[in-house]
Amino acid sequence: MKFCQACGAQIPDGDKFCGECGAVVEEPTASEVIEEKTEALGDAIEDKATEVGEALEGAAAAVTGAVVDAVTGTEASDAPVEAVPEPVDTFAAEAAGVAAAAAAEPVAEAVSEPVEQFNAPAPVATYDNSYSSDYDAPKSKVPGNAAGIAPRNIVVAIILTFVTCGIYGLYWIVKLNNEINQLSGHPEDTSGGMVLLLTIVTCGIYGWYWNFKMGEKVDEIKGDPNGSSKIIFIILAICELSIVNYALMQNTINTAVEG
Repeated sequence: MKFCQACGAQIPDGDKFCGECGAVVEEPTASEVIEEKTEALGDAIEDKATEVGEALEGAAAAVTGAVVDAVTGTEASDAPVEAVPEPVDTFAAEAAGVAAAAAAEPVAEAVSEPVEQFNAPAPVATYDNSYSSDYDAPKSKVPGNAAGIAPRNIVVAIILTFVTCGIYGLYWIVKLNNEINQLSGHPEDTSGGMVLLLTIVTCGIYGWYWNFKMGEKVDEIKGDPNGSSKIIFIILAICELSIVNYALMQNTINTAVEG
């Protein structure tokens, strides 16, 4: 069911004119339909890859925790439990404080006079505590924003990629693309889901271009726009060693996030 852009009335599918106001119904062009379908497919792929990747990361964390417990011989029930403090009689505590202060007052008066002669004021150093309003706080070297990005264990990511026969690698690509876009100050660039779709459609050729562009952005994050990462990345991609690029990208992300 469509709606008239002139009056907002519902228009049955197939009608060329609005039944209420007679306005001509504008049909979307083929290119617009293809673009809409492609974007929807890219978003669906990204959502599915994210869901699967997060599930795999959770499973890996659970397995790692179980292995650590098995090696160390500790269980959750063995964890030390903090003692719960017993209720304190507030009135008794205040009374004890008042009594102590009353007892100490005569002693303080007895010793205060001999001590006064040693209490001559010492010279006090003065300094200018003013500051300039023109001071610029140190700025991050990362061009973009690191908010919401968490470091990722590179070894675990590589192991999961091989164990899942590359499925986790697809999720990793989505996260690398989106996080590097954000850190390099280009959050509006091609999304991770679209990168996956274009790489699959072009039988991997787009992946070479993507590795090249990621190399440029990695150099931007490092503060070296004229760096050689893009050349290294495309050579490794052509040699079927893209996973090395993923590790290098993740290392750049971890360094930028951890400072």
